[in-house]
Amino acid sequence: METPGSKQGRIPYIDIARSVAIISITVNHAVNRSFSIYQNSVLEMQAFPVWLSVMKTALYIFSRVGVPVFLMITGALLLPRDYEGDRWKRFLKDNWLRLLIITEIWLVIMFWYKQLSPGSVLRTEGLLRCLVRFVCTLLFIEPISLGNMWYMYMILCVYLMIPLFSLGIKRLSPIFFLIPICIAVVSKFVLTDINMLYGGLKGAFSSLSMELSSSNLFSYYAVFVLAGYFIGNGLLSRIKTGFIWIGCIITFLVTCGFQYWLFSLNIDQIVSYSNFLMLAWAVFLFELLRRAKFTDSVLTGMAAKLADISFGIFFVHICIMDGLEVVMDRYLSRIQYLPRFLILETVSFFGAILIIQVLRRSDILAKYLFGIKPVKPQPILEES
Repeated sequence: METPGSKQGRIPYIDIARSVAIISITVNHAVNRSFSIYQNSVLEMQAFPVWLSVMKTALYIFSRVGVPVFLMITGALLLPRDYEGDRWKRFLKDNWLRLLIITEIWLVIMFWYKQLSPGSVLRTEGLLRCLVRFVCTLLFIEPISLGNMWYMYMILCVYLMIPLFSLGIKRLSPIFFLIPICIAVVSKFVLTDINMLYGGLKGAFSSLSMELSSSNLFSYYAVFVLAGYFIGNGLLSRIKTGFIWIGCIITFLVTCGFQYWLFSLNIDQIVSYSNFLMLAWAVFLFELLRRAKFTDSVLTGMAAKLADISFGIFFVHICIMDGLEVVMDRYLSRIQYLPRFLILETVSFFGAILIIQVLRRSDILAKYLFGIKPVKPQPILEES
């Protein structure tokens, strides 16, 4: 939500990474509404030409890197901060509480937005039951909202661990964190890939598990946060850029190939954030962005503007896309697959930008809807 740093308070690679991440997330929501991803993927693949199956797979894998990149940005920006003394109170107020307020506001918006549908609680169970579910939603108890809000529930918990991780890294040797990170990576990420590989070969999902589980340590999403911190502090800086490029390309292609193979099987398994292949690709991509020299003023300027409103796009685009999906299902059902994806992605992405640009003129809406802090005018220094 913040990009403190160098000249004019911005870090170019963070802006680029944030822009890539929000585009990836919007692509994910459009892909999931245009292709069979979670079920019947084998039937769709049998009906598709090879090029369309390849494009579907590549779009899907790209769409999964957004959340890891956002989490690594969080680690790179927030873990180096000083939380000693009473500074953690400022973090709770300026970061965590701010996230909580924005989340609650969007839970209100999305809950009543969902009540417009014919099958809503309001229309099927009445006003009293609807109000009960509304209160439960605000308390995070079986909330009625849009699908992307899972990220907010997750990040609100992960954020509370940031001061603890930060203090631990600074007071202990970073090597100490290698042990819990390795346990989390092996027990969650590596075993997920092994289970999916075994399931693909045997035709049934495997549930091989490890008793030294990441669930007994911390959320596996924290691995991305910690990875962002270590990468941001030059953990991979000794590796030549050429090898980073090769690693990024190979991990992306291997992940695509793995998912393509899974799509061709009748087991309905998908690569997600808990796959080691996705972790590896996200690490290489983030390091590649970190060390890239962004000198094009047009590119960095556009990235800065997009990064500034990326949090708002996260909320607004899904509302547009959800409503547009209903309209397309009812009136434009013949538009399927790639054309449907292009319409959903284009209209929701640029529609979100337009709405944010209009509403952000109000400092209150900018702050509490989109997490945009008003720009304070710089004082003019008079010559003595």
